[in-house]
Amino acid sequence: MIATRTSLTGATAHEQVIAAAILPLAPVAMTNIHEPPMNGNCTTMQPLDTLDPLPVSDFTPQSTSQVATPPAARVLLAEDYRQLAKLMEWALIQAGYEVTVVHDGRTAVSKLRTEPVDLAILDIDLPELSGFDVCCFLRSQPQLLDLPVIICSGRDGADDHARARELRISAFISKPFVFAELLQSIREVLPLA
Repeated sequence: MIATRTSLTGATAHEQVIAAAILPLAPVAMTNIHEPPMNGNCTTMQPLDTLDPLPVSDFTPQSTSQVATPPAARVLLAEDYRQLAKLMEWALIQAGYEVTVVHDGRTAVSKLRTEPVDLAILDIDLPELSGFDVCCFLRSQPQLLDLPVIICSGRDGADDHARARELRISAFISKPFVFAELLQSIREVLPLA
């Protein structure tokens, strides 16, 4: 079955962020959410009774006792917009990461002090402490000095990029983004992930 990807034409910036984060996860056919279907019905879709069923063996769990899987990389995700945080968390889990989500900078610092992580993904505009403030904390702690950080923010000014370079941010992703871009950045900063 093919999922449907909606065109982002006419969508608000908020809708674009959410759609761009989640839509690239499946093979898709393009349609435009703001335009009705050409013929008004689904006659171009193959009837369900003509599709070949998948063999039952495709759903048999594989034995994992013989294959050692490496532990999942641990990601701290600090995003104050809760709907986007849920989508990002879901997508990161689907990609095989262990995710802890926080919604403000002070909680991010608290988690970084108490829980080991392999990567931090931070929004800049977090309540209480900004993503940059969280990075300042990281760079002041010897045990967290080299922790990879990805900034994922709607702020995209030259000053923001300069500050990110100053704080040795591993990657800067501007919202709205395509989730594949975030995954690629994660693979670049965590080559074994």
